[in-house]
Amino acid sequence: MNEHDQTISQVAEALKNLGSSTEQARVMAEQLVKRADQMAKVNNSSLIEELGKLLETVSCGAQGRLKPSDEAELGQKNSKNPEKKAFGEKMFDRRRENAELEGYKPSK
Repeated sequence: MNEHDQTISQVAEALKNLGSSTEQARVMAEQLVKRADQMAKVNNSSLIEELGKLLETVSCGAQGRLKPSDEAELGQKNSKNPEKKAFGEKMFDRRRENAELEGYKPSK
């Protein structure tokens, strides 16, 4: 077994530990290693470094959470504008304001 195949096998094993079936883990591992290799060439870095980044993303995603770096970035965005509302909330507020302007008062 060459180094490339060994890397795929190790990544597949990690993915199985996260809950993937053997078949799914093998396909995902092949794709992750291929993508890590592409990223290493573009970023002039090592395969292992890029694979580590991808595996961190996969691991966090499997647990239903963001990577720590993404959580920090999201926290900074929220702290800059804590009163920012989602699009749906803005639309609801606007409709309520329009209704009140037209004389409609919602019951409480």
